[in-house]
Amino acid sequence: SSDTIKWTYEECLRMENCYMTHNHPNGSTFSVNDVKFATYDRLKQIQAFGGGMRYTLTRLFDDDADMDMISRYFGTVYEIEDRMAWENLLKDAAVRSESGVPFKQIQKSFAEEYNMWAREWFKEHAENFGWEYKEEPL
Repeated sequence: SSDTIKWTYEECLRMENCYMTHNHPNGSTFSVNDVKFATYDRLKQIQAFGGGMRYTLTRLFDDDADMDMISRYFGTVYEIEDRMAWENLLKDAAVRSESGVPFKQIQKSFAEEYNMWAREWFKEHAENFGWEYKEEPL
């Protein structure tokens, strides 16, 4: 669909050490599902294009078993911290809603704040898990 990709188990097995490119029409960086897919299915690199940006996560190791475990943990940690950030941003949005800010404005602001949080999180943490994060304007 426009915001979901489904792969078969056999397709996922063939993606190990491969590169995947996809679009993010909303211009956001990687979602939790993107990171989990890249780490659990052992992609070498995943890219997302959108909003005039190119986002890239590249695995920095080859076949070291310990690094592989740390790399897979990356998706789990990101999912937990993403959920906490999402909840905090929702609370802030609720406060704005109660103060009379129009819903469309809250929605746009929420998306921008969430994307900024995610981008900063990747910049700060990706290398600790054996991944390099880059973002480049197109």
